[in-house]
Amino acid sequence: MEEAKRDAARRAVDALESEGVDLVAVGAGTTVEAFLRELAERRSGVRVFTTIPGTLSVCRELGLEVVATPPEEIPVAVDGADAVDEDRNLIKGGGACHALEKALDYAAEEFWVIVDESKLVEDLWEVPVPVEVLRGCYELTLRELRRFGRVRPRRCEGKYGPVASDHGNPIVDLEVEGEWDPGELERELASVPGVVESGVFPGDKVDRLIVGRA
Repeated sequence: MEEAKRDAARRAVDALESEGVDLVAVGAGTTVEAFLRELAERRSGVRVFTTIPGTLSVCRELGLEVVATPPEEIPVAVDGADAVDEDRNLIKGGGACHALEKALDYAAEEFWVIVDESKLVEDLWEVPVPVEVLRGCYELTLRELRRFGRVRPRRCEGKYGPVASDHGNPIVDLEVEGEWDPGELERELASVPGVVESGVFPGDKVDRLIVGRA
């Protein structure tokens, strides 16, 4: 899928250049990295804003101009996704930074999503929803989350204990049960005490979807 990711990145940069966008907020992930490399290779002059430490390191490594303070207006946010359905509803959070990404993506005037074709799904809930949970009320919050489906603490090789966000909070993966409207589920999860943010991004927040193909 590397060529598909590069295809999505090229199309996104083409659109930015054709529309004269000179500032873009970016999230995280391998497709976003492909986008940033395309920006750097073209020497497009587009400035970048991000609050995600890993992405910030990539920007500096590539020599991109990074805006240090939050701009008054963000014309476009470009971000990837872990799954996208036919209504442009998204699941994000595979990299455990969806809370930071959502703040960036929702603050922009337009939110563009770039994915490779493998991320297209028929049923959004076939992919677990990442949820960031406050450490201090972890067990209590998990009890409440179980009414939406099965909850699994996220773990990975080489780390003892659960995966944590950049804020130090544990990430759990929620296997959603039943039929849920994405916007409704996003609101319901946000109302659970102890939930920092979920990885549900409803389609009405997405202004443009760019799918790269191999």
